[in-house]
This record gives sequence, structure tokens and C-alpha cells, in this order.
Amino acid sequence: MTSSEIKTTLLTGRQANVMDHALAFPKLNRNGFEATDGLANDDTWKELVALGYAAKVEGFSVPGKTRYEVTESGIKTLQAFHEGKAKEPEAATPPNPL
Repeated sequence: MTSSEIKTTLLTGRQANVMDHALAFPKLNRNGFEATDGLANDDTWKELVALGYAAKVEGFSVPGKTRYEVTESGIKTLQAFHEGKAKEPEAATPPNPL
């Protein structure tokens, strides 16, 4: 198993979704997400920070919100995640009984 395969197993669909939104994936023309403290998105971003896939933006000051950015490692992992999903085999179509 390669290191990129290991990393993609650590990325959940929810984590990929919030990173997609922050980056405007696949365009990658922005990088930021303002999460309301204590809600599910904030918890997801905290997980991403712990994994090294995101960073908390220091100096951001909006009461009750935290701003996060995706790290280079996070961008690479997200790209690998999407490539892996594209390579997953589709479920076999059951035979037509008629």
C-alpha cells in the first residue's frame, strides 16, 4: 500500500466535502472556510487540522467563527481521494430476468 493510499483511507466523505467547498474543487481557485464554532463543520475541520490536512487561520477575528485553510498535504490527499473514487469499479449490473 502506498502512502497516498493510506492517506485516502483516513479521509472521510464528509471531510472531503468540506475541503471541496473550501477549495472550489476541482478549480482550486480559493482556499478558506469559516466554520461556526461548535457545529459539525467546525468539528470536521478540527479533525482535518489534527491530520495535517488543514490549518486554523491565526488572526481571524469574527466572534463565534473560526477560519480554516486546506494545507498542501490536504490538497494532495483530496486529489488522491477523488482519483481513488474515480477508479473504484462500478457495481455489476444484475442480469435482466426477461
